[in-house]
Amino acid sequence: DCATSSAAAASSSASDAAAPARDASESTSEGNGVFCLQGCGEWFCSTACLMEALQSHHHFLCVGPLSSTEHPLFALKMLLLEGGGLGDLVLLCAYAFAAVIAAARDTDGPSVSIEGARRGWRRFERVFHERWEETSARKEEADEYQAEVRRLVCEATPLLRESFAERAGDAATDAVHWLITEEHIFFLLGLFDVSSQAIGHNG
Repeated sequence: DCATSSAAAASSSASDAAAPARDASESTSEGNGVFCLQGCGEWFCSTACLMEALQSHHHFLCVGPLSSTEHPLFALKMLLLEGGGLGDLVLLCAYAFAAVIAAARDTDGPSVSIEGARRGWRRFERVFHERWEETSARKEEADEYQAEVRRLVCEATPLLRESFAERAGDAATDAVHWLITEEHIFFLLGLFDVSSQAIGHNG
């Protein structure tokens, strides 16, 4: 995905969050990219990239259609923005959850089943088997890091689950509630930890 997040969109007023949709042909000073059509402020390298994102994660995470800062998605975006690098990691977890639901929809249609979500989730379980508590213990100041991650995950999980359930629709609610749990977020964070450690070692 070639999206560039806009901090302004996350911290704007409710009226800014529901800004008028842009024309898909609108270009930017950075080239021939386009802004999200729903007005959230995210930028994509092409219309094709935008359409692909809307079919996957951006459908669940776009703040453009929101009419109030009281919405759980707005609260989630603010929480993750304040979380800095840790917030970015939790946002990556949201991308992964969206990919699982998108894959399940390819098979099940709009009525995503728990079994459909399980099939998508197994793609991650096949490649990673460690616990987050073990991978994060290798970091410097591990105790402080783990405490901060646990706080962020505890606050983000219900917001993430509620936001996804609304965007996925009633037919997918059970699957969303099965998929988006603290346990699964910690699993993905462990996978990210190992990946970053391997990159650092190879570098």
